[in-house]
Amino acid sequence: MNVVTTNRANCRDCYKCVRSCPMKAIKIVEGHAQVVDEKCIQDGICVKVCPQGAKEIRDDLDTAKSLIGSGVQLMASIAPSFVAAFDHREPGKIVAALRRLGFSKVQETALGAELVARAEQQLQKFASKPVISSSCPAVVNLIKKYYPEAIPYLSPIVSPMVAHARMAKRYWGRDLKVVFIGPCVAKKGEMEWGDSVDAVLTFEELIEWLDDKGIIPEELPCEAFDSFKCNSKAIEDSSGFARLFPVEGGFLKTAQFGTDSLEKDTLIISGIDSCVEFLKEFVKKEDIEKEDDPLRVVEMLGCSGGCINGPGFQWNGDLFTRRRKVLEYSSGEDRAIILPNIFIDDMKSQIKAVESEGDGWLFQRYRDERVILPLPDEAEIRKILAATGKFTRSDELNCGACGYNSCREKAIAVYQGMAEVEMCIPYMRARAESLSTLVLESIPNGIIVTDRKFKILEINSSIEQMFRWNPDKMKGENLSEFIDCELFVKAVEDRTPQSGKGTYNGSDLVMTLLVVPVPKEGLLIGIFTDITREERQREELTRVKMETAEKAQQVIDKQMRVAQEIAGLLGETTAETKVLLTKLVQLIKAEEG
Repeated sequence: MNVVTTNRANCRDCYKCVRSCPMKAIKIVEGHAQVVDEKCIQDGICVKVCPQGAKEIRDDLDTAKSLIGSGVQLMASIAPSFVAAFDHREPGKIVAALRRLGFSKVQETALGAELVARAEQQLQKFASKPVISSSCPAVVNLIKKYYPEAIPYLSPIVSPMVAHARMAKRYWGRDLKVVFIGPCVAKKGEMEWGDSVDAVLTFEELIEWLDDKGIIPEELPCEAFDSFKCNSKAIEDSSGFARLFPVEGGFLKTAQFGTDSLEKDTLIISGIDSCVEFLKEFVKKEDIEKEDDPLRVVEMLGCSGGCINGPGFQWNGDLFTRRRKVLEYSSGEDRAIILPNIFIDDMKSQIKAVESEGDGWLFQRYRDERVILPLPDEAEIRKILAATGKFTRSDELNCGACGYNSCREKAIAVYQGMAEVEMCIPYMRARAESLSTLVLESIPNGIIVTDRKFKILEINSSIEQMFRWNPDKMKGENLSEFIDCELFVKAVEDRTPQSGKGTYNGSDLVMTLLVVPVPKEGLLIGIFTDITREERQREELTRVKMETAEKAQQVIDKQMRVAQEIAGLLGETTAETKVLLTKLVQLIKAEEG
């Protein structure tokens, strides 16, 4: 399982992790960042710099909790930098808090650091070439995956975390389970190199666990760390500086090598960028194995300033405050880290085994883990560059916005499947602007974009055709100098779209105006639609309708007059007929009578 993963929902195309990753172990897929485990050195820089919190460290809390619940004998090995992870000054309270969580044993990883330092002292007695310290797993990953030529110079001694876990299991039995607690992300990956450590928690995870259980260290009485108790007399000639391992020079100080920055035979390097710079030159040197080379010991730490600047810290105290806390803790009255004879004697036998090319529990071997990706030829590079409008050297801005140092480096990453063409922000911006301009100019409606104070920011060519305005001269001017801004004012006040109809700028054109506010951007968009033709057609239609109505009324009136005249004539004729017929009837009746 990857030590560092990405929450896709929170990843928002900023490419900051790509820019910050010294090894470019971030792959972009559909705009989202993915950590490539085979290339990742687990330094945790991407976790620290991600502005959206999209990078997530593997959570081992459930593993630790399950170990507690299983009833096994469980030891907490806590890195000496823990005093810088909590905003109080009594380390014994953290010991008590860990016991409240269910740990049966609580010890400082500084015990392992002391043994590692003494082993390095012995190793130097027969070393014929420079030795690079191996306590930082991020540095070990860096060498294995990117500078395997330096593996022969990497110390074969395990880290303090592994040394302490193996010591404890040798002393209390193989059934003992060990949970390491520290500020380092890479320790989670180092745990998988062997079976010495059973879970790794960051200080942030420890604080989360304490909060979940409602354990407040400040309210607990101080308790002492567990010690190795045995019949043999413990050796007490410790340098007493093992708790300094988390700060620059701590390893050299503990091993009693020179820590003066001007010493010729020792070198202290912290920060992956500085480590990379050193290793680039180191693997090129032809005389590094010569006896007259003064360099003998190189202390390398992946985090700038040392482990006290690791990504597993939650408390936001500055680096110098953390350093001061560790220095004060290491200089206390009980600073001596006491190791029993059995471990010192065992260490000496381990060193002899290494001299005879043997092996042992204090030592580890490394292998070349370099990932070699295919390289494109010049034609492929030019083709990829052309896809983002880069046809000549002058087109290559090398701005680094995509996360890569140059356009060519990014083109190579595209070829290797680590990057996407669309990651070129200047190109995509220019493309978006050209597309928006194309859309703006293709719209037949007049468009005016202003800020909240009605300063004209953008205007399309349709406006020029409507009002005979010059767009270039209007930009930057206040819209109120050209038209009545009543609808714009109302849109700002109500924060809702406003519409109206009328003539503008003395023109005889009839237009509708829709003003749409964009509060988030502080913009107003005015859309003018010329409806003059429609209005004239509507007026003509109304005129025709009125004329038709008048004609119809005239016809009706005329028909009524005709009807009345016809009715009058019919009435007279009927009366005359009635008179004549009546007379005829009377005449007939008279004759019959």
